Amino acid sequence: MDFLASTDERFRPVNLYTGPDGCLYVCDLYRGILQHKLYVTSFLRKQILDRGLDKGLGLGRIYRVVSEAKPPGPAPKLAKASSADLIKALSHPNGWWRDTAQRLLVDRKDSTALLPLRSLALSAGPPLPRLHAMFVLDGLKQLDPPALTALLADKDPRIAAAAIAIKEGAGPVAALLTLATTDANVKDADLATISGKEVDFIERAMGSEPWEKEQPDRVALLKKLAAKIATEAKPDRVDELIDLAACQATAAQWRQRALVSGMLEGKPPKEVALKERSAPLVKLSFSEDEQVRAGAKGS
Repeated sequence: MDFLASTDERFRPVNLYTGPDGCLYVCDLYRGILQHKLYVTSFLRKQILDRGLDKGLGLGRIYRVVSEAKPPGPAPKLAKASSADLIKALSHPNGWWRDTAQRLLVDRKDSTALLPLRSLALSAGPPLPRLHAMFVLDGLKQLDPPALTALLADKDPRIAAAAIAIKEGAGPVAALLTLATTDANVKDADLATISGKEVDFIERAMGSEPWEKEQPDRVALLKKLAAKIATEAKPDRVDELIDLAACQATAAQWRQRALVSGMLEGKPPKEVALKERSAPLVKLSFSEDEQVRAGAKGS
């Protein structure tokens, strides 16, 4: 951001995006104070009130930065484009066009696009369109083992790395999440397939839209996994679990309650040495949810 500055202390650029027209879009949160009340000292509180930094909320804005040397590109019309044109857009120099074309191809589930996508992914051309084609096929569950094996041996390290990520994504954690999303009353034998990867499973579940909805079997499963992690008493894994619990949004606070409750049910053979003054644990101890707050303070 060395080309952009402001004398307004509320200016808080939090994200930069390339738009479909090739221009740069700057998201300005525009807020005077961001600190949690726990960390606001009496000195800072006086400064905030004296300068009115607690005022002027809801005034975020988006800046569009246009090059003086090059005019903005044309407006996209990808929503109405044919699948063939979307596949061509996977080679567009603008990442927005490629990402959007990839998403639309997955959403459409057009079987006629599978063969050209496979040809593009396995071609010897530039890596970027090949990567997008790979992830479209993966999103459609159509990246067959022979193609994946060939991509794993590709000379381009970016292609090989993406193939490894796709292969690992189809591993036991992903398989169990698919099973548990339908019915979270999973057997112990199924849980054993993710031994040592319970935190990974919880993290994936947290990012899954269906797991925003509270169900008794999902609550029970999260508690069971959290209890197992707490019982193992491995500081790094417990820290990761606390971090995951602390970052849950209010709308999905049931997951936070389940994880904290499960940690309390776990019976570690020894005291777990967590990071000094764990910020996530402090956050949980000030939760609006009484059950979470009590659990965090009692842990």
